[in-house]
Amino acid sequence: IERKVQMLIGGGLRYGKVAVDPRTGQEHMVPMRVPAIEQFFRDSNIRLFLREAANDWYSFANVFVEIHLGRARDRITHIGCQDATHVRLGRMDDRGEINTAYMADWRYNGPAFQLPALDPYRNVAKQLQRHKHPRSILPIRHLNDGQFYYGVTPWNALRINGWVDIIKRVPQLKLLLLGGLMNIRYHLEFDIQYWPSKFKDWSAKTEPERIGLMQAEVRQLNTWLTKQTHAGAFMSSMLSGHVGKEQLSLVKIHEFKLTIPEGAYIEDSQEGDFILCRDMGLKPSLAGISPSKSGSSPGSGSEDRVARTNHILDSRDDMDQILEALRVVRDFNGWDPEIEFWCANYYAATLDRTQQVDHQPNAGGER
Repeated sequence: IERKVQMLIGGGLRYGKVAVDPRTGQEHMVPMRVPAIEQFFRDSNIRLFLREAANDWYSFANVFVEIHLGRARDRITHIGCQDATHVRLGRMDDRGEINTAYMADWRYNGPAFQLPALDPYRNVAKQLQRHKHPRSILPIRHLNDGQFYYGVTPWNALRINGWVDIIKRVPQLKLLLLGGLMNIRYHLEFDIQYWPSKFKDWSAKTEPERIGLMQAEVRQLNTWLTKQTHAGAFMSSMLSGHVGKEQLSLVKIHEFKLTIPEGAYIEDSQEGDFILCRDMGLKPSLAGISPSKSGSSPGSGSEDRVARTNHILDSRDDMDQILEALRVVRDFNGWDPEIEFWCANYYAATLDRTQQVDHQPNAGGER
């Protein structure tokens, strides 16, 4: 989600007019700078608004824009983005309209206050002119079949089909695997004759005393083993065997190798990553993932650039939904009706696409 937000709005906001090249029929944007619009952007902290609106759109498919009118109710002074998790829409009335929005911290049963909700399917600027409430909510939602009040994100299936749980379990299983390997590093073997050979009065000891001596011996040896960051010497006794037999060691230390089964959970992790990117509508290479076995990019940087350009161009509808509130402000405040708003990254992507498909020399003038 963060990656999609950054790719869409990372270049900032632009506005201006759309012109058509008479030779190619392609549209291109002509940026403008209008003092009244620049002041409105400062009053609204437009960068923060864009980030929160884009995050809510990609996270919840719902954006709730709060519109503030001035004291004279003749212009919109600024807009804001209410956190989508804090807003609830009122039930529709007998005419099928939703006229109220409620805001509260619902997790802790905080106090709720209500504002009028605007109808995004009709001329919002005219609605504001009629009721002229100082504050109102413009709901922007991605509604599909069966949804009436709130949108549902396209990636919702990823949340309910179990893949998110699988992706979360991979590092947990990996951690359990590593923990199991690290719990036991050495296997100590003591010959049964070791104890009476070291403790001369072993036979006179009670069972609790013997256990105590054995535990102390193991602790002492374990302390020595855990401190061996460099090579060291360890001395142990040997017992003479039967005639013609070699001597027997009274203490043996076996070291367990810290090895992980080759490729454990790697395929599951990779499969989860690819499914996550697919369901989020993001090409894996844009998230730093590629289908190569090594995980490195199999192609040149131009492939990633083209993928990024195509993704941003395919996000045109997302951009239009997020910026719809600014068109409402334009109409209500009486700005030039031909002014359009766009994200700078989208503008750069349109130029990049033109350069990809048009290799004809320019006969003259601006392309």
